[in-house]
Amino acid sequence: MEKEKFHKNAYDMIYILSGVYGSMEQLVKRRFSRNQSDSKAVYIFHRLFPSMNQIKVYHPFFYRHKWLIPVLWVYRPIHGVVAKRKMVSEEIQYLFKK
Repeated sequence: MEKEKFHKNAYDMIYILSGVYGSMEQLVKRRFSRNQSDSKAVYIFHRLFPSMNQIKVYHPFFYRHKWLIPVLWVYRPIHGVVAKRKMVSEEIQYLFKK
C-alpha cells in the first residue's frame, strides 16, 4: 500500500514538473527522432541551421527574403541566448548529459 502511494506521488511530481509540452528531455528526444540521428553534432547543426520548411513556418520574413537567411543563422543563436536563456541552457545540459 505504501509502495503504491510512493509511485503515485512520484508520477504526480513528474506530471507537475513536465509543463504543458513535456520536459526538456522529452523535447530533445522528440527532436532527435525527427532528425533520425543519434549524433549530437547533427542535432546541433539542425538546431543552428533550420531547414527551409522550418524557416517557412517559424520565420516567414526570412523565407520571403531568402537572401537574408545568413542573417537568420546569426540571429537565432543570439536570440536564443538573450531571450530564451533558460530553455537553451536546459537543452544544452540535457544534450551533454546524454
